[in-house]
Amino acid sequence: AINQYLKAVVSTQSTGRRRLEEIKRRHQTVVEIMAEGILALKKESGDRFDPSINYFLDRFYTSRIAIRVLISNHLVLFGPEVECPGHCGIIDPTMDVHNIIDDAASGAKYLCNYYYGDCPNIEINTYSKKR
Repeated sequence: AINQYLKAVVSTQSTGRRRLEEIKRRHQTVVEIMAEGILALKKESGDRFDPSINYFLDRFYTSRIAIRVLISNHLVLFGPEVECPGHCGIIDPTMDVHNIIDDAASGAKYLCNYYYGDCPNIEINTYSKKR
């Protein structure tokens, strides 16, 4: 009975992992497809571009990033992919989040200045619990 249970668990895990791999593969081009759609919408609507679309896109991409992180982490933890030393799945517990955000903000500021000649001020506040 225990042997059959273990076989069923392994089979279920294998099926779940394959489905996650398929979902990840199938959605690889979502960013490009969405960008093409937005460009077509802007071309069609001109200056009448509905600002609520930005709200939708922010939520859509935030959800997409979160789902991809969860899928990728699960596949590394429970799949054949090799985990990097010191990581927990794809998570690096020693990562300096502030530096990564600061670097991304610098890049965004550069692009804003390049394309628009100005950029908003960016203030980064980080909080951490030190033991």
